Amino acid sequence: MALYNHQKWMAEIRNSQHEVLSANPNPKYPGAYERIEKRFWLYIPKWITELKQSGFQAKRVLDIGCAYGTLSVFAKRLFGCEIYCTDFTDVYLSPILRDRHGFHFAINNIENDEFPWPDKFDIIVFTEVIEHLNFHPVPTLQKIRGLLAPGGKLFVSTPDASEWGRITEYYARIEDIPWPVKSQEVVDAHIWQYTLNELEDSVHKGGFRIDKFRYSPGSPSRHFNLQLSVN
Repeated sequence: MALYNHQKWMAEIRNSQHEVLSANPNPKYPGAYERIEKRFWLYIPKWITELKQSGFQAKRVLDIGCAYGTLSVFAKRLFGCEIYCTDFTDVYLSPILRDRHGFHFAINNIENDEFPWPDKFDIIVFTEVIEHLNFHPVPTLQKIRGLLAPGGKLFVSTPDASEWGRITEYYARIEDIPWPVKSQEVVDAHIWQYTLNELEDSVHKGGFRIDKFRYSPGSPSRHFNLQLSVN
């Protein structure tokens, strides 16, 4: 039964990727990125599927930093729910894909911008984003906590600094990273890559507890995968 379930949700990821490919995606998606993206967040669709199988109902799902939209499509196929997507640019998510599924999309900087919708969300997906944050992660995690509906879940993936290495171009220590300041120019890069202790400390200070934790294989090195609930 476990093997069948594994095959089933992996097939759903492939089907979601095929939908992205069929919708005239950004040229960066087909080929290399399509092949490796699931290695970053491998366990997250598995855990979302397990929630569904346990009776969890998701009416609204938010994908922060949705990029090409694979996990947005996956959640739509799984729950048939309303999907809300944000990113700092509109060049990645295909308008064809967005319109086909009725995705609500907004260009939004989760760190500094006012959030565009008043709704609360049953599931929030935050994959391959926290390492891009220009400011200390705790205020943004606290903001995301306020967007979750009661009983909601947050899913996070990010590179493991113990294998990927440190990024010291911007800050020498996590303690040096400032709180959000609107006047600062946004840099699109990996600003900070986390150790396990740093990531655990950040999510706890952000108001979350860790329900599930695994290492996904990544490319070339492993990534943290987390399922979080509100403390």
